[in-house]
Amino acid sequence: MGHPARGAAGKWQVSRGGGTEPRWRGDGKGIFYLGPTGMLTAVPVNTEGAFSTGTPAPLFQFHGRAPISSTDVFSYDVAKDGKRFLVNRYVRPERITPLTIVLNAQSDFKSIISS
Repeated sequence: MGHPARGAAGKWQVSRGGGTEPRWRGDGKGIFYLGPTGMLTAVPVNTEGAFSTGTPAPLFQFHGRAPISSTDVFSYDVAKDGKRFLVNRYVRPERITPLTIVLNAQSDFKSIISS
């Protein structure tokens, strides 16, 4: 998983053992990805001249939520400086508020108004 370096074409192996959801650091000096065990990992990259990668560094265990549609591609994003992350995760509420569905509400309102 790699992005061509300034006009270069090709693919480069960045992860060791696989990964998903690759994201470039804003300044182009690194790539982040989720490893197979859910570890968010950073890999420094050099795009000056020939493309090269450094050693992957585990950052933190990722506890994102499950995708909800086929267009739900990324469950996290990275700030341009590569130091802050926005993680889309499921938070279980203390209390689930019931959902009330009113059918034929318009006729109910008409009967209330006309009484």
